[in-house]
Amino acid sequence: MTPLHVIGGYLGSGKTTLVNRLLASADGRRVAVLVNDFGDIDVDGALITSADDDVISLANGCVCCSLADGLVEAFAVVRERADDLDRVVVEASGVADPASIVRFGVAAGFAVGRVVVVVDAETVRRRATDRYVGDTVLRQLEAADVCVVNKVDLVDAAEIVRLHDWLAETAPDADVIETVRCDLGWAVLDGDATEPGGSGFDHHDAHSTRTLEYDAPVDRAWLVAELEGLPDTVVRVKGVVAFTDDPDRAWSVQRVGGGLDLERLDIRPPERTRIVVIAAGPQ
Repeated sequence: MTPLHVIGGYLGSGKTTLVNRLLASADGRRVAVLVNDFGDIDVDGALITSADDDVISLANGCVCCSLADGLVEAFAVVRERADDLDRVVVEASGVADPASIVRFGVAAGFAVGRVVVVVDAETVRRRATDRYVGDTVLRQLEAADVCVVNKVDLVDAAEIVRLHDWLAETAPDADVIETVRCDLGWAVLDGDATEPGGSGFDHHDAHSTRTLEYDAPVDRAWLVAELEGLPDTVVRVKGVVAFTDDPDRAWSVQRVGGGLDLERLDIRPPERTRIVVIAAGPQ
């Protein structure tokens, strides 16, 4: 059977970066990657051989499949191609329980592959004690066969030692790998995997989501002030926008924790600016 791997981790940990690294280094591997948003995946347009609303096929044998219609539907699409695939990789949402996804995958006819959970070295211990999201973070770590400690360049050596000690207690069965910007290859998925325990249901901690939409380019200074002024309960901001001072180019807007990042993209802006704001707790 085709092995199913899950890449999990809390919002902003670096899951999408790792997925992009894997796609860029496929090297003949025939892989189906299931993602929530095609727009986050860095696919060279020259490699696309066919595309529709739910599936993008690449010349290197890889397939990207959208989770927009749900996990069961996406698994059904991929199962039709399973004989032509070496692996299936699911990028879980930032508040999902990876073990639950594995259970659905097994029920759909896939073999259990390694679960990789990406954590932010700077924030994971604090998140794990948060009254709203702590259970989510700990449940993700409990499911991990591999714990990828990302962004180690943002913490000092003493914090790395404390983090390793904490992970040894929190996720004692997981291999721990340190990295910067998820600079890893396919070896991260190789090795033994554990069968998931639990009930099969995915109970999310309380999160609220608000989508901000604008019909026209927005003022850069105004938007930055608005996003930087959001309360500390906001754990993720993500969107693609057009600015009034650069209306012909799209800009990626992201905030994880307190840091706001703007990046100019080499694509035209969307017709509508859309920014998703995710907060912990019943906001």
